[in-house]
Amino acid sequence: MGGFLRFEDIEAWQVGMELTVQLHALFGGDRGHGHFWLKDQILRAAISITCNIAEGFGRGSDAEFARFLSYARGSAVEVESCLYVAERVSFLSLAQAEPLREQAHRCSQMVSKLQSYLQPQRLRDTEESYHA
Repeated sequence: MGGFLRFEDIEAWQVGMELTVQLHALFGGDRGHGHFWLKDQILRAAISITCNIAEGFGRGSDAEFARFLSYARGSAVEVESCLYVAERVSFLSLAQAEPLREQAHRCSQMVSKLQSYLQPQRLRDTEESYHA
C-alpha cells in the first residue's frame, strides 16, 4: 500500500490530523454555542480526512487505498468550502480561515499525489494479471 508500513507514516494523514486538532482548538471543543451546524460540519469533514486515509490503508490493496483516498480528498475540499462559508457568515475572520483553508488545500494536494502514485501501480497490477 504505497510502500507505507503504518498509516501514521503517511504525511497527508499527519497534515489532516494537525488540521483537525487546530480546528478543534479554534472551536474550543465547545460545539454547543452558535454556528453549531457549521462547526459540526467542518469538524466531521476534517476527521473524515484522516479516517478515510487510515481505512483505505487498512483495506490491504492499492485499489482500495486509492478509492478511500478519493473520499479523503473530497473531505479536505469540503473543509475548504466550509471555511469559506464560516468566513462569509462572520463566524471566522479571514485571518482565522485562510491558514486553515491553505492547510486543507495542501492536504488535498498530498492525497491527490498519493492517489496518482497508486493509480499506475493498480494499472500495472491489472496488466500483470492479464499476462499471467
